[in-house]
Amino acid sequence: MVDHDMSNSAQPRTAHVPPHRTDDDVLGLAEELSQLGKVGDLVVEYLERHLGLSHRDLHVLARLAEAPAADDRPRSAGAAADDDHRSTGTGTPGDLEQGVPANLEQRGLVTRGDDGQGFVVTEHGLVILDQVYAMRIRIADHLVNALGPDRTQSLRSLLQQMVEAIPSPVRSVG
Repeated sequence: MVDHDMSNSAQPRTAHVPPHRTDDDVLGLAEELSQLGKVGDLVVEYLERHLGLSHRDLHVLARLAEAPAADDRPRSAGAAADDDHRSTGTGTPGDLEQGVPANLEQRGLVTRGDDGQGFVVTEHGLVILDQVYAMRIRIADHLVNALGPDRTQSLRSLLQQMVEAIPSPVRSVG
């Protein structure tokens, strides 16, 4: 039970003041976020080792696959780059196509589009992306089993708050 004795004159003045953040709070959180990043790095290393693709390769492959054309076929890299240009205001049309690593085509994960201009993800490329997705599901399943339902819901809520609190790259971080 809290003693509300008014003999301590400092208590009434400071009782309404919320705790302020300290440098230790900021540095501690930065370190914990770094640890989370290291876990992500381990996943990327695992994927690179088992799939033989770099993080950049997987990123390009995913970007190509998630940009469907109007006729529901996978869209070319050039069309995806046009969307990137419009949505982010950076880059130029064709940036993504120029950035498609040659090994993706050599391994049969992408192929030239019908027009010969862009790239589309092949069935083999989609299988690779399914493997990456399955790994994400296995990691999430492991977390749910380890944390239980209440702590999982708390984690999801905190992660959502964190995502919302992090400034977008367009805004200043100051």
